[in-house]
Amino acid sequence: RDQAISVLLVQQSPNYEFRFLKSLLDRARQPGAPDKPTFTLTSILLEGDPRYADQDKSAERLLPVSFDQLSRFDVIILGDLGAGQIGSTTLQSIERLVNQQGSGLMVIAGNSDSYAILSSSSLQRLLPTEPPGKRSTTTSIDTKSTSSPMTFRWQLSPLGMTAPPLQLESDPLRNQSLWQQLPPMHWFIDVGQPKPGSLVWVNHYDFGETSASRPLLIAQYFGKGRVVLQATDETFQWSSHFGNDLYYQ
Repeated sequence: RDQAISVLLVQQSPNYEFRFLKSLLDRARQPGAPDKPTFTLTSILLEGDPRYADQDKSAERLLPVSFDQLSRFDVIILGDLGAGQIGSTTLQSIERLVNQQGSGLMVIAGNSDSYAILSSSSLQRLLPTEPPGKRSTTTSIDTKSTSSPMTFRWQLSPLGMTAPPLQLESDPLRNQSLWQQLPPMHWFIDVGQPKPGSLVWVNHYDFGETSASRPLLIAQYFGKGRVVLQATDETFQWSSHFGNDLYYQ
């Protein structure tokens, strides 16, 4: 669309995923219109230096709480958050925003403990997976907390192969080839089993005895809006891999 997309990006501390994503959202421009930004970004670091908001034009000190304060955002992106850093009033406002206004919510889960807090809050109704504790198997797949040297690439599901956000190229074979050329990742977390009706776009496959799959990118519609859950915070490795940020964006 012609109008810039208004984005709220919230993170506890400035990890690499936050830094690269914030930089991309700040500088992205409309195709063929270098003077028109694609996004209008507001970023909040809940444990950042207070001077950060003074030095960065897209940064604010305090997290919006009420529905009226949040209603100006088309998309809210929540990274890893600590216990009690986002209150129940804000969570209720986010739910109303997605359900009634049709705004989008994306959750980037890079830490098991932080995600467990978020998934046990009232936000669970919006998430496209059941809490990890409801999984029938107890196998741990949080490779971030282990010394496993294994790496993996995103495996697009049949739904993911046709999902508009995952089309790096219009040609299906070229698109699939590019996904296999992107740098591999080292960790992801267990975000639980997909809820009925959810859209699993990307999987991680355990090629052991069970050949089980775990969702890496999964979405669901909630009211008028859509919620997307990403089970890793390593997509920053795709930035400038081919010499520019085209595919990362």
